[in-house]
Amino acid sequence: MSKYSRYPKLVASLCQVFNGWIVGGAVDYARGLTNEKPKDFDVIIPHDQWNGACKILPADAVINSCGGFKCKSNSVSVDVWMDDVGSIARQQGCFAAYYPNTDTYLTSQQGY
Repeated sequence: MSKYSRYPKLVASLCQVFNGWIVGGAVDYARGLTNEKPKDFDVIIPHDQWNGACKILPADAVINSCGGFKCKSNSVSVDVWMDDVGSIARQQGCFAAYYPNTDTYLTSQQGY
């Protein structure tokens, strides 16, 4: 079974095709460390992939408080925005990010 099968379809596509990073509360679930499904997925997309990623968002996606988009995929809330992991890490006090394409996990506890 693919690790991507655990994710809502949109999240899987954003990660596989557009180099998305899962950040925040869904990281442990995405990594397979818990079976407790998160209430939502937060995905950041690199600047150079943003235009393509926006094209696969559902038509009912709305602008969220971070300047990205909020939508639903498989009945799960998904927030998507353009940024890079380094920038997010510097802005957040407590930070976790997961890049499923290479199974890379970053946390502020690593001194990032």
